Amino acid sequence: MGKAPELEKLTSTNYNDWNVEMEAWLRAHGLWTIVNGTSSCPSDEDKKEEWETKASKASGWIMLSIDKSQRVHLTGTMGKPKEMWDKLKTVHQKQKAGSRFNAYDDLFSIRKADDESLLSLATRVEEAMIKIKNLRPSEYKLDKLDEELQTMAMLRSLPEDYKPLVSTLLLNEKLDKDTVIQAFHTEEIQRTKRSTPDILESANKAGTYKKPAKHQHSKSSAPCFFCGLTGHFMMKCKLFLASKQQAQANITNTTESAGKTQEPHHT
Repeated sequence: MGKAPELEKLTSTNYNDWNVEMEAWLRAHGLWTIVNGTSSCPSDEDKKEEWETKASKASGWIMLSIDKSQRVHLTGTMGKPKEMWDKLKTVHQKQKAGSRFNAYDDLFSIRKADDESLLSLATRVEEAMIKIKNLRPSEYKLDKLDEELQTMAMLRSLPEDYKPLVSTLLLNEKLDKDTVIQAFHTEEIQRTKRSTPDILESANKAGTYKKPAKHQHSKSSAPCFFCGLTGHFMMKCKLFLASKQQAQANITNTTESAGKTQEPHHT
């Protein structure tokens, strides 16, 4: 048992393949029952020492068969092969959605290198597709693919300043179209709130915003959905109305500009 497993090391995208191959290797070397927990440490001292030696070897082989980027998940589990195996399974099952989307991103980002042959390019695309398939659950259906492609398109369409939002979404155990749309809605609200001081400044300069009288803030103890202050509802919120007014003005200006640049129609 001195030869290390000859298989591709575990990364964030190949758990399904690694899991099958590593289990086969452990079985071939008489270590699988210790890793899956069916063989527990015996009380007999002679047998106990033999069992602990096998458990130590199993944990060592597991650690050596995973990429350095994955070792952080096994902190504090060395010498406990079952715990290591279960931990990796849990981590990669939770990461499947985000890992699958990262694999999609790798696929869509493939470009032909200057000195690369077309056959080599086709091979890289095929390998990227295999990684995606390996990350799919067993019950995966065509409708799920359609939804994931739509969701991926939404994430890839975002500019660089939305990168923190994308990174957060990719950490979710469940990542579907509805989750992304809800996150988009929340992000829009937060960005509008953060831009409110600029909107108010523009409204003040234009003379379109008047500060509400103090007595107007005693109508309700419930917080406004838009600004979070009490004393009024969102539809009466001066910040919300100023934001809405500014947004409408931007739309009007954009429309007028587009009309001015449009070619005249000759009959």
